[in-house]
Amino acid sequence: MRRRQLFFAVISALAMTAVIALVLIFRSTRRDILDPLTDLTSSARRIEQGDFTAAHQTLRDDEIGRPDQLVREDGAGPADSRARAGDGLE
Repeated sequence: MRRRQLFFAVISALAMTAVIALVLIFRSTRRDILDPLTDLTSSARRIEQGDFTAAHQTLRDDEIGRPDQLVREDGAGPADSRARAGDGLE
């Protein structure tokens, strides 16, 4: 009987550890990958609709930061060219 209780206690502890590990992995993945991609998608949609001030800056130089940098540069380009064209015409 004592061995059975010990077995279930160990299995329960392992299950709780696995659940905690999964929660931590999910939170880390969301913070490091999903949230920046959601922000990038939102900025890209706003730029697509003509809001060239929507691009935001990132300091990341990885798989998430490089596309973010490109969207920011594409968003700034048309705004700068429109400002220059507007200044010359007015």
